Amino acid sequence: MEREEGMKKMEQNIQELWNSDKRCNLCIMEMPEGKERKEGTEETFEVIIAEKFPKLMTDTKPYIQKAQKTPSRINTKKSTLHISYSNCRKSKKILKEPRGQKYLTYRVTRIIIVSDFPTEAIKARREWSEIFKVLKEKKYQPRFCIQ
Repeated sequence: MEREEGMKKMEQNIQELWNSDKRCNLCIMEMPEGKERKEGTEETFEVIIAEKFPKLMTDTKPYIQKAQKTPSRINTKKSTLHISYSNCRKSKKILKEPRGQKYLTYRVTRIIIVSDFPTEAIKARREWSEIFKVLKEKKYQPRFCIQ
């Protein structure tokens, strides 16, 4: 019994560490194919940030740990950039900046900057969203209680 509780606690700790590691990641969706292949993903991302958010680049150059490019399954002409930052504050600033704008453009096409969540967090949100829908239908006021 104690061993099972210990195992559950260890799994929760590992999950929390993994989720905190994923918070620094950004995802740029619907990137056009072309010159980005020659430049590389890190340089492409730095160019986008320098063009669209010059205030962020004046502070310090963002330190990118890892940048990956994944092709879109639906549209092969557009791909997705996954960027891992060493500093979470920078990625949060980048996510907050475009809120005032309706959309961002890069080389005539629209791009979308979102935070890259782990699949476990997305699954948990889906489960809770169904619970909240039922509570709202019954006119309850659901709230989070952190202990």
